[in-house]
Amino acid sequence: MTVAAAEGLPVDRVRRAAMRLLATNQFFLCLTPSQTAPAEPGEVSGISLPNPLNRLRLQDAGDQLHQVMLVSPVTRGPAIPVFPAEAVLFQAALSNGGFDGAVQKAQQELAGRRTLLQVGKDPKPAEEIPAQALQRLLAALRGRKLLNMFRLGIAEPAG
Repeated sequence: MTVAAAEGLPVDRVRRAAMRLLATNQFFLCLTPSQTAPAEPGEVSGISLPNPLNRLRLQDAGDQLHQVMLVSPVTRGPAIPVFPAEAVLFQAALSNGGFDGAVQKAQQELAGRRTLLQVGKDPKPAEEIPAQALQRLLAALRGRKLLNMFRLGIAEPAG
């Protein structure tokens, strides 16, 4: 934690944050910015998944509404967890050719499905998840998770 001290950050808070990160299984060794510069997720209009296995796993997770781990060529193994509602949104963005209209497409996919999904505080049947909750989830996905997917070679900007 000498980096935290050198940067003037409270060591105990940094240690707690690091432990929370380790507990999520969403950590990885990444290259320095001088070696690679991923696109800014908020500026990307769509994504593609270059690995056919990840496309298949994401499709299955969206169809069956279960969690999946996408694999990375950087870590050479499981790297990013994708939860069921996220899988449906990512699949909608992939099939739409972009993020525009992904929420509406996801709602169509979830219509008539009673499987309980965690979006927000309480689990709800998939068909009852409101558009604004899916919109918030999509906005969150287009942040850190998508940036990590770019860094790990799981996703690439499309278009």
